[in-house]
Amino acid sequence: MAGRLAVVTAGWQEREAELESLAEHLLGQNIVDLRLYDRADSVFGKDPDLREAWRERQEWLKELQRLYRRRLRRLLDTVRELDELDGIEALVTRERQEAMDAVRDLDREHLRKIREIARGHWQKWKPVERPAVSRHREEISALLAQCDTLLIAGGHVGVLLNRLRMFELGPLIGHLDLVAWSAGAMALSEQVVLFHDFTPEGAIDEELFDAGLSACRGLMVFPDGSNRLALDDRVRVGQLARRMRPARCVSLDEDSILTWNGRAWHSAGPVRLLRQDGSTQPMDS
Repeated sequence: MAGRLAVVTAGWQEREAELESLAEHLLGQNIVDLRLYDRADSVFGKDPDLREAWRERQEWLKELQRLYRRRLRRLLDTVRELDELDGIEALVTRERQEAMDAVRDLDREHLRKIREIARGHWQKWKPVERPAVSRHREEISALLAQCDTLLIAGGHVGVLLNRLRMFELGPLIGHLDLVAWSAGAMALSEQVVLFHDFTPEGAIDEELFDAGLSACRGLMVFPDGSNRLALDDRVRVGQLARRMRPARCVSLDEDSILTWNGRAWHSAGPVRLLRQDGSTQPMDS
């Protein structure tokens, strides 16, 4: 990475400014900390009306997620039951497909509702036009104009997306090379999916959480995949891959690298593609 590097660590929340370990990896390169989490706190302190509106927006989104999760559980239970069912193959196959289509329809409906809430809030409050936000956004724009690369770290993906959107970073980063990892890589996907097959309570259902920034079109990224996905469970892998099509589901682990050269993706390290037949294979370009 050449030139000045801007970094977003808002997903780290209160630890946003703790950049020592990141600086060690970058071998002393000049880092510009955009401080999005800290800037958002400053905005809320200066604009209590926007703070209350943002809180209400988040409450609506949390409630929407709770209701979606209840509906999703029942539909996925049906998918799992049919995948284990024997019978006349042609009929069972059709029922399986229709059950998965119902899950995909719910995902699309949920994403539409998320966008509807976000769009309504944005149109009503126009955050970037409010002085408390616009001042910070102008500063961020000036900083980014001096940089060549934007690094987006991980942490809490919801907080990260929230702060990226508050300051409407999308239009400000078109000239930059993007490097992201963990939740940062998830945020660059077209859709963000929450997942974990190995919680103390057991596997949780993969749930659509939000639209991403769509910098990685056609890919659904699952960081730390070997520790968070049951990649040896062909049934679960196949269900996930079929559910997310036409996006390709990609599992990333430590030392995994995916690079876009303007025409195709190229991979290095343990990058795995999840296939609809339940298998995994090394990611090809």
